[in-house]
Amino acid sequence: MSIPQEAPKIPGWRPVIFLNIEADEPKSIYVNNTGSLTGVNITGGFAKSIDPEYPFDAIIDSGYDDIRADPGASTSRLDCRVYLTTSEGAGVFLTYPGVVRMEKSVVDVLTQKSSFMDFNDGYVTCTPVVHLDEKAKKEQWITKETIFGIGRFVRDNEGRLRVQYYLYVLA
Repeated sequence: MSIPQEAPKIPGWRPVIFLNIEADEPKSIYVNNTGSLTGVNITGGFAKSIDPEYPFDAIIDSGYDDIRADPGASTSRLDCRVYLTTSEGAGVFLTYPGVVRMEKSVVDVLTQKSSFMDFNDGYVTCTPVVHLDEKAKKEQWITKETIFGIGRFVRDNEGRLRVQYYLYVLA
């Protein structure tokens, strides 16, 4: 069997939402020979549409992120749940798996040695799935799209942890 002459074309990604998550400091839950679990309480934030063709504006009410790492691994797996309310008062449940590579830029922000990393300084990704209350009419598009996020960790002027993502759809 031979390799096909041409690989399939991959569609482009279009940025549509900026997600700004306010979080408490990470808390170690356990570390043992099977790996580790770190918990992060989500305390607030917002989701803001950056493309008028994809309306989505909401306030983050609460949430939680479990971050798991295998022994000796350079990456950790995210398991995040975020509860939001749209500008019209409809409920939203956003959940995502993700990956964070524990590079110096990431670790420095998480350990408060730095307050900023650029989106290209590290590797933080997510693939959100969104569930909407039936009252969320203009946001229904999001339930039919494949979404991918590129993120970073930063700290605000008071030193509080923020996780920020640009969320993209296939264009």
